Amino acid sequence: MTTSFISDAATTNTSLPLAKVDALIDGVDAGFWGFDLASKYGFPRQGAPYSGDLVKDLQAGAGAYGDGAIVQASGQSLGYVGKMLDFSDLTYRNSYVQGPASVLAGIWGTGSGATATAALSGSTAVVTVTAGGAAYVAGKATAVFIGGGLANGVTVSSACTVVGGAVTAVASPAATFTSAPTVVIVPSPQLWLWCGYYKLPTNADWNAETSNGNRFPLFQCSNDDQSFGTDADMLAVLQQTDKTLRFAKQGYAAQGVTLAITPATPDYGAVCQLAAWATPSGFFVRLKRLETGAAAISTSWTTTVAPNSLNFAAKTPKFGPAGAYALKSGGVWSTAQQAASNFKVGRGFIENLGITGRDPIGVLDADWERTLARAVYS
Repeated sequence: MTTSFISDAATTNTSLPLAKVDALIDGVDAGFWGFDLASKYGFPRQGAPYSGDLVKDLQAGAGAYGDGAIVQASGQSLGYVGKMLDFSDLTYRNSYVQGPASVLAGIWGTGSGATATAALSGSTAVVTVTAGGAAYVAGKATAVFIGGGLANGVTVSSACTVVGGAVTAVASPAATFTSAPTVVIVPSPQLWLWCGYYKLPTNADWNAETSNGNRFPLFQCSNDDQSFGTDADMLAVLQQTDKTLRFAKQGYAAQGVTLAITPATPDYGAVCQLAAWATPSGFFVRLKRLETGAAAISTSWTTTVAPNSLNFAAKTPKFGPAGAYALKSGGVWSTAQQAASNFKVGRGFIENLGITGRDPIGVLDADWERTLARAVYS
């Protein structure tokens, strides 16, 4: 038995921790944005949504990034089924749960203030990078330099010497420069955790549309008419026609890493925790069905992934079928795309690991256990 004592007297102790509406953020006062559509607090309407409906940030206080909203495209109809946003009645793109740009701006800007310079020594470019920054030599997509070492497992192939962080010099191959190159500086590191609880399409409904790169989106941050292939994006999650989920993270320009997970047979049509995270150890993704005894399916790219050179600070998280990979000429989806939209989303969050410093797997496992015990999504 638990005994609680409640006082009506206000405390003057400002060091006391703030009460949290969700155990996911116990002890976290900044660097987090999340939503829960099953919660009356998180989604006050608790019914069929209208465009602009409030989606409350689970974080509150001075460190909060701000609330999100339901975006429903003109002429479209979203449902609210099993405490989740239901996309199955859509006939075209760009209806979703939208988070604030500030959470992505925070991740982009974690390493801001870094600098990089380039000078010519004979015919060799000497690139100096301050710790906490990454520099790309314009036009040399494979030559990536980070204060402290080389990124993405590449060797210097553009006649550059790198100075910065713990690295004092890296020998260059044959000199090719006749003038100092242009250097693109980006903040580094970009450390983050993304999670979404989705009821996936069934195997039969899984995307079979062969246009748009054989893809159909579940999540992206790019603009509504763009995709990670053409616009700045932190992460894109897509259904592929080979029955896989694809998780795409940008690196230099639109280049980067795309990882694939093949759901187990029971995962199709089931509520699953989808997750992706970027740390100094690499890029990691996983799927875990929300069912007792379900095992996580995961994969990773453990060669260091270069920070994104495309500035996604002004983009917004979009949990739903948005962007160019949900495009179809004529403004109406094909039968295959309409089938692929037979999914739902109920809960999601983005965490700036550069601020929280938390272990992604520990966060995901604990939240999966709590969400399973709640038994609210169907």
